[in-house]
Amino acid sequence: RAASAKRSELEGAVERQAEAIERQEAEGPRLMEELSALGESMQLRVQAEVDGELAASASSAVAVHAAMSEMRSESEEMQMELYQLAELWTAALKEQRRHSADVGLRLEKLEAQRSGERLASELRLQQAGVLSCGSPGAGAGAGYGGSVSGPLEWQEQTLRRAPSPVAAPRKEFGEVLLLQFPDAPWPAPVGFLEELRLCLLSQGAACLGSVSMQVLLRGNSVIVEVHGPGLALDEIQQLPLQGAVNVHGHGVGLAWRGLSS
Repeated sequence: RAASAKRSELEGAVERQAEAIERQEAEGPRLMEELSALGESMQLRVQAEVDGELAASASSAVAVHAAMSEMRSESEEMQMELYQLAELWTAALKEQRRHSADVGLRLEKLEAQRSGERLASELRLQQAGVLSCGSPGAGAGAGYGGSVSGPLEWQEQTLRRAPSPVAAPRKEFGEVLLLQFPDAPWPAPVGFLEELRLCLLSQGAACLGSVSMQVLLRGNSVIVEVHGPGLALDEIQQLPLQGAVNVHGHGVGLAWRGLSS
């Protein structure tokens, strides 16, 4: 009886194991289908993410290309503006040089007019001095210590005895403006005076057409003598020479007026 019971128990266990195997075999295709569906879903998700990243990269590339195109366009516009500014500056420089030449001519004419006026004033003073010495007539002999025989002899005697009028001082012709360049080498660099003229022109000097310059060595300093009318020297001396005028890297140390030799 115990053996029979044991046998029945074993048979039951075998039947249950067989049923479990049958259930697993029945569930196997369903699990495969679920795994296949899960794999396809994951593949689709990964593909969608990759496509999204590729689209974002393409959009970024387009944006970068557009930004580069805009920068190139702005660079071309800036280059055109620089060309236009250079042309305007060149035209302004030519106009300023022409204006400087016109001002120089006007200054020369003004100085010539003043010189003519001074000469006329000297002549009037001389004539006044001659006439004040006397005239041929009753009182002429007493004025010169004796009688005068005729008008011609009186005129010659008067001109000999008339005091010579003192000429009016011509300060603007005798003065010179001196510019010191304490650290400039000697001999001065080539084109030193030309560069100095350009510096003065850039500071607003409009009288350079009426002045002349000479560079020389005095003591241990390079000195530039500026010769010209007094008005022109005044205009140059009133410029911010110290610190603003720099010729080949050498600045003005002192600026003063003196008398030309």
